[in-house]
Amino acid sequence: MAQKRRKQHKAVKEEYYFISSNYPEIWRKNVITGRAENERCPAVIKVLSVSPNERVLEIGTGEGRFVPLIAKQKALYVGIDISPRMLYYAKKRVSPKIMPLVDFIVAEAKHLSFRDKAFWYTTIFFVPRQEEVVREARRITKHGLTYRIQERPAS
Repeated sequence: MAQKRRKQHKAVKEEYYFISSNYPEIWRKNVITGRAENERCPAVIKVLSVSPNERVLEIGTGEGRFVPLIAKQKALYVGIDISPRMLYYAKKRVSPKIMPLVDFIVAEAKHLSFRDKAFWYTTIFFVPRQEEVVREARRITKHGLTYRIQERPAS
């Protein structure tokens, strides 16, 4: 059983490594970036009503479109992604001014090392095995989860 889980974990990591390695070619051509940044992300932030010093976790940070919006609210942002390369892109969006409010962690979303109810809000985006991830997110979230589900672009 443990060996099967290790194989599955390895397959997921390899898939995300492929996606992140080819990010500009795959994603930027297939995702309407402007719409996501100008409409969808601010709408989610408005629904969350994030206040200063509240802890917000983003599962599936990707290139970090939410980072500046959450930090602008003076909330404490933690972004996790299975791909170190995607977090590299996310870090590029962080200005030195908001860096003290931001933390990035390479992690698999279904096994998080945070204590129960550690975050006020959690957002989830583009993760496999969403049922397991949602279960884990509920454990570590006090107030609310938001789900942003997107189909994988054709490669």
